[in-house]
Parts: sequence; structure tokens; C-alpha cells
Amino acid sequence: AVLSALFILMGIIIGSVVPRELTAVLTSVIVGLVLLFLSDFVVPLDALPRWLSVLASLNPVAIGGALVRNALLFGGVGFSENLLTLGGLVILGGVLAFFALQAYEHGRQWSLQVILSRVLKKK
Repeated sequence: AVLSALFILMGIIIGSVVPRELTAVLTSVIVGLVLLFLSDFVVPLDALPRWLSVLASLNPVAIGGALVRNALLFGGVGFSENLLTLGGLVILGGVLAFFALQAYEHGRQWSLQVILSRVLKKK
């Protein structure tokens, strides 16, 4: 459920920032492909360069894949072993929800750069 919410929030952000429907669909496909290729489904994270491996370990697709793999292949690893990972996903979801609300409030004419500058200016 947490992973589904993350991807829904990503879709809301893309849909709010990108001006047209076709562009939003293409942007979503590109983001999805980048997330897929930076997960450990295609190439093991150990085979990537160190900086890319660290970046890919923060990928929600890689995290979700590891959670599902642990649950299905290793006899259902308990909740306590995955608590830190789930906490990180919840924090990422909170950040994405904040940006999704900002993008939705200001409509399609706002770009991600304008939203970030407004958020950083408030502090």
C-alpha cells in the first residue's frame, strides 16, 4: 500500500507540473523506465558504480522489490526487520505528498522549479 501511494503521488506531481496530457504520459513512462533500470531487477546493485549504487538503493522500485523478495523467498521476514525500510518509504511518501499538494494548489502553470523556490523561500 505504501509503494502504491508513492507511485500515485509521483503521478499526481507529474500530472500537475506537466502542461499537456500526452506530455504527462510520456514523462511518466520515462520516469518509470529510469526507476526500473535503476532497480536491481535488471542489473544487480553491486555491479553498478558506487555512486550509482547508492542512488539506486534509494529507488522505491528497488526497495519494494527487496521487500517483496524477502517476504516471498525468505519465509516471510518479520515486520521488525523491515521497519526501517518502511519508515523510509513513509518519509519519502510524506515529501512526495507535500510536493503533490503544492503542485495541485498552484495548478498546471507552476513548474517544479517555481514550487521549489517558493518552498525554500518560506524558511
